[in-house]
Amino acid sequence: MILYDKMLMLSNITSTTNASVKFISASFNQNTWEVIHVSAVYKPLEMQIAYFISILKTILKKIPIDCPTIVIGDFNVNMLTNTS
Repeated sequence: MILYDKMLMLSNITSTTNASVKFISASFNQNTWEVIHVSAVYKPLEMQIAYFISILKTILKKIPIDCPTIVIGDFNVNMLTNTS
């Protein structure tokens, strides 16, 4: 974030939990041309991936589309299992 802008200012932050999926969303430099949005997501290990994706779609609809967005998180997906 420091590489993005030396004068980084947190504009707002929200936190949501939806069916055990934790979601934290923050906007930086909201009133400037350098606005950026960062979202962090946590999926519980035991949650089915299809169910998680349906929740994630709902959450992502709330993210602004008019600025650069970074989505990070712990999705707890085991690539060694045969799941859809």
